[in-house]
Order: sequence, then C-alpha cells, then structure tokens
Amino acid sequence: MARALAAIDKQFTGAEVNQAGWVCGACEPGDYATCEDCQSACDDVAQFVNRLTGATE
Repeated sequence: MARALAAIDKQFTGAEVNQAGWVCGACEPGDYATCEDCQSACDDVAQFVNRLTGATE
C-alpha cells in the first residue's frame, strides 16, 4: 500500500479527506467546515497521508 500511495503526487487537505468519507464519527462527509472534530480528524489523516507519500509543501 505504501508503494501505491508513494505514486500519488498530490498534497491532500483535510477538506478533501472529509469529502472522501472520513468524519469525526458523528457527522457526514461535507461537514468539515462546520465541525471542529471533523476538521481535527481529517487534518490529521491528511497530514499522515501527505507524510507517507512525501507530498509536503
């Protein structure tokens, strides 16, 4: 899986991760802008994926 992710040349945002289906557990995809818990969870996932793929600013 890491090799497949490494082929991705894109930096993901928390909002994109949320739209892809990640949520805080109480919300629906798309609630990123209105839920601090979704923002925190999705930003953490995006940061993890970006580190894993080497996609950094």
